[in-house]
Amino acid sequence: MTQLYNAPRLFTGCCAALSAVAVSVVTRANIIPLVTAEFGFTNAEMGAVAGTAFWGFALGLVAGPFCDHLGMGRILRVALTAHLVGIALSMTATGYHSLYVGTLAIGLGNGLTASVGNPLIANLFREHRAAKINRFHAWYPIASVLGGLTVFTFTQAQIGWRWQLALMLLPVGMYATLFFGQYFPFTERKQMGASAKDMVQACASPLCLCLLGCIALGNPTEVATTQWVSALFSDTGLPPILLLVLVCAAMGMGRYFASPLVRHTGTEGLLLLSAFLSFGGLSLMAISHGIWALGPAALFGYGVGFLIPTTYAFLAENLPKAGALGTSLLAAVGMTSTSVMVRLIGSHYDWHIAQFQAQGMAQGIAKMAAGSATLQLVALMPLVLVAAYSGLVVWKRHQRTSLLKTAG
Repeated sequence: MTQLYNAPRLFTGCCAALSAVAVSVVTRANIIPLVTAEFGFTNAEMGAVAGTAFWGFALGLVAGPFCDHLGMGRILRVALTAHLVGIALSMTATGYHSLYVGTLAIGLGNGLTASVGNPLIANLFREHRAAKINRFHAWYPIASVLGGLTVFTFTQAQIGWRWQLALMLLPVGMYATLFFGQYFPFTERKQMGASAKDMVQACASPLCLCLLGCIALGNPTEVATTQWVSALFSDTGLPPILLLVLVCAAMGMGRYFASPLVRHTGTEGLLLLSAFLSFGGLSLMAISHGIWALGPAALFGYGVGFLIPTTYAFLAENLPKAGALGTSLLAAVGMTSTSVMVRLIGSHYDWHIAQFQAQGMAQGIAKMAAGSATLQLVALMPLVLVAAYSGLVVWKRHQRTSLLKTAG
């Protein structure tokens, strides 16, 4: 199968497309305070603008189940158009509504590229899915590190937030070049001969529904937290964008070298480990300030990095008939819940700041305390996942035991 297509080039193109998503997220995280100040937004309003990128992402994922009918190349051309339009609108924004629409268009482009990337890689590299999908998703934090350091340099040089958004044009141009003129395979579900009815039935199975519930907590644990980390740590004495870069660096290292870990833990064991480390890292970050936040941030970044890609790998391994619909549902539910959580974090942060200031705290101290309280709320999501994935590990062990008894 892979001989019919330029698999290395397609994989690299997917990595470049995911890098565009990462650069859009890390840039937006860095400019939140700048945009809020320029337009006089509340944190809740800024959260609404930032959150629209994620439900725009979810909207773009609607294309996923139609990969075989529309063609992956056509979907990617629409994604390119959405990215270019979104960047242009955001850079020329004059207020809430224009910025909202521009952010929505960028989110739509991100979702359209993701609707192709996950099923394409799961299909091209069936024998090493968990490792390849984790390595693919490693480019999200890798690009976040590179983008984060770049926008930090831009900020130090007093280069405005509008030009920081233009940084997205680099990975967008790269994926457009890499995908140009390429042929794309059909999804695994179609190659298996599974019907659309089989695909829907697989997606309605208890296992798939369980994974959808888990991704609704796992996705915002990673993405919503990294989106707000610059603001939550803005008054702790540590450059917040550097904290974000550390989180992303640890995340990228974990994902890129996930293969040996997968061999020892299995996909379900890796999910449980990821949830546990995410909870521990967030809990410690909530009580750490300044340089003392670096260790917990690295722990959180390493742990949370496995949550999203390993969920896709687990679905592909255990429910291959779910096809592109299954991966799109995972991403859509994850990004929709993230869009809600991004807004809730902003509202929760505002509420705590007001409460602490009402108690007589100075603004800087109130913001620092509010950031800690907000992280304690976010830490509840991976705590629930620890329980859920513990159940999944027990179920998989029972399943393997039953198969061995049957074979015996």
